[in-house]
Amino acid sequence: MNVFAAVLVLSAGAPPDFSDIDALIRAELAVRKIPAMSVAVCDDKAIVWSAGYGHADPGRTTPVTADSRFRAGEITRLVTALTALRLVEQGKLKLDAPVKDVLPDFRHAVTLRQLLTHKSNLPLEPPIGSCYDPGQPALANIVASLNGVSTDREAAEFSRSNAAYAVIGQMIATATGRPFEDVARDEVLVPLKADSSGFGKGPRVAGRAETVFGRELTLSDGPMANLPARGLDASATDLSRLGQILVRRGTGLLRPESVALIPGDSRESETRWAFPAKTAPGFSGVLTASPGGCTIAVLIGEQDGGPFAGEIVGFIARRIHDVRSGRAFKPIPHAPDSSPANPMRGEFEFVRERTTFRVLTDGNRRWAWPLTGGRVTVEPHHLFDAERLVLSPIMKPATPTVEWQGLIGEYGPESDPVYVFEDRGQVCLLMGRRTYLPLRELDRDRFECESGTEWAGTPVKFIRGKSNRAHAFTLGGIRFNRRNLPGEGAPVFKIQPERPVDQLLAESRKATPPPMRGEFAKPDLVDLATLDPTLKFDIRYATADNFLGTPVYPVARALLQRPAAEALLRVHKGLERDGYGLIIHDAYRPWHITKVFWDATPKVHHGFVADPLTGSRHNRGCAVDLSLYDRATGRTVEMTSGYDEFSDRAYPNYPGGTSLARWQRDKLRSAMDAEGFTVFSAEWWHFDYRDWKKYPVQNEPLEKPLR
Repeated sequence: MNVFAAVLVLSAGAPPDFSDIDALIRAELAVRKIPAMSVAVCDDKAIVWSAGYGHADPGRTTPVTADSRFRAGEITRLVTALTALRLVEQGKLKLDAPVKDVLPDFRHAVTLRQLLTHKSNLPLEPPIGSCYDPGQPALANIVASLNGVSTDREAAEFSRSNAAYAVIGQMIATATGRPFEDVARDEVLVPLKADSSGFGKGPRVAGRAETVFGRELTLSDGPMANLPARGLDASATDLSRLGQILVRRGTGLLRPESVALIPGDSRESETRWAFPAKTAPGFSGVLTASPGGCTIAVLIGEQDGGPFAGEIVGFIARRIHDVRSGRAFKPIPHAPDSSPANPMRGEFEFVRERTTFRVLTDGNRRWAWPLTGGRVTVEPHHLFDAERLVLSPIMKPATPTVEWQGLIGEYGPESDPVYVFEDRGQVCLLMGRRTYLPLRELDRDRFECESGTEWAGTPVKFIRGKSNRAHAFTLGGIRFNRRNLPGEGAPVFKIQPERPVDQLLAESRKATPPPMRGEFAKPDLVDLATLDPTLKFDIRYATADNFLGTPVYPVARALLQRPAAEALLRVHKGLERDGYGLIIHDAYRPWHITKVFWDATPKVHHGFVADPLTGSRHNRGCAVDLSLYDRATGRTVEMTSGYDEFSDRAYPNYPGGTSLARWQRDKLRSAMDAEGFTVFSAEWWHFDYRDWKKYPVQNEPLEKPLR
């Protein structure tokens, strides 16, 4: 949806009817996992519609209103630009004088005009205080870090730069002798009566974000680094008042020629503005304005809400246009999606307007990005499917070079990780869940970002120790340290049990499984080893090579309920045509072993083990842990993580690793899906058979003879 849709002056009389748009928003909140949202629409005189949706807190006790505060992200730059231009009109700053006149230690030959209009050729983010910096460095230190940055990257007439706005903020602070945020408040927020807004003070809506593979992230509640670029907390009503200044060409705050200098987020900003709320973890949204038209502000407490915000802006803009032109309009029909999840899961490609996109899908949502580099978009499957795009399977990739294996991994803060992975014979970055950056290799450790994104030409350098493994990399001067994930590099993932396993085993044998209510089918377990001699087995729990580091099964045996076993055999035989077979790690598990796993595992990892109070699907004989082996070599194939690894790499939609590992993981998943198995959300190797509810939780010893 184009957020730059034309917006015209409202006609006299009653404001447009937005009730259908209101209904659409309410219906879509749950589908899109949006916990909080607010909207405000202004003409050049007053607010004509505002609304809040959802709740400001996870406990759902505080309803959101149009005056609730959200992180405004890069919409902050509008406030910074207005503040700087106020000081220019007061004679405290000069548009075309060198920045060095105000900041003598600044080494780059640029002017305030170039900084304001994103024509300084400074990088998108500063080395210190970037959107990936979990700290709150002083503004002076952020600006000082730019002295070591080269501006030899690809020049452009318009190159969006949050680094430039850090410099503007420091110029404002130096010229006035006051903190930037205090000057911005007094020069802009107070005159506009933006009473709900400020820089990091006061209650704020709780934002939400999750990884591409579905794990919810823990977000910092502290101030953002680089306040002049992204530090504002604001309400939709206050943002609409800010937009009014642009609509009125500065009346009441600035001269028209000053307003003409304010950039939006594209080269089209001379005639209309759009300010997306990017780089605020857990939040998204947009503020749009047109000279002589109106302002629309949409704020969302969810990281992936940007496309939806654009949709809503487009609907509102068209409604206003219809009312202004006297045309009748059709209400926007909408009913909450009730269709089943799309059966296609995994990694695919599609073509839109001659551009090839990569897509990850879990059946409910899709994450898509252009292979040339660019923004990652997220949509519920029913909206994505409406485009009738053809998803094509990816051909089996080649094995990547050994040198690249040492670069692959996760880097940066846990709250916003950067994934370095191999894709189609190329090293790539996935910046959190925002931007996909393919890299062009210059030598063993040096790369640069391909053209096609705002990072184009930015140098990337990996830093290795004595081994082949990189422990950090830099992106245009921003350093990202490797995150050491649990189990990474180890042949078998292991934990330190909470208590001795032998004690837990003894206690569990005396415990009683939870009572089961309802009628169940009679168990009919089958020994998988009797089905086909080419099935392979590596029953880890009968050895010390498991996450507890000690045997917990008395025998190496794999049992499944007969329908599940027959379906599994069909999977195994179907894979033969592609040269693969199944290797089984676990199947039926007595309930008392599930209790041992739960009691031995630290709470931080409880998402990877079943709660004995409800029992596991393994206990019902309807779950199987498995992988693929190469029939030609007999070796287990590479996957994105090791078996039973309690880490993000274990998720079935994890985007990292190599193309081949992801392809083989998806190959296993699609083969299992086709025979009625569903992968567990946090473990690529764990599959539940569709009839698991028909069978009771069992505690029969694994070594007991079958009838």
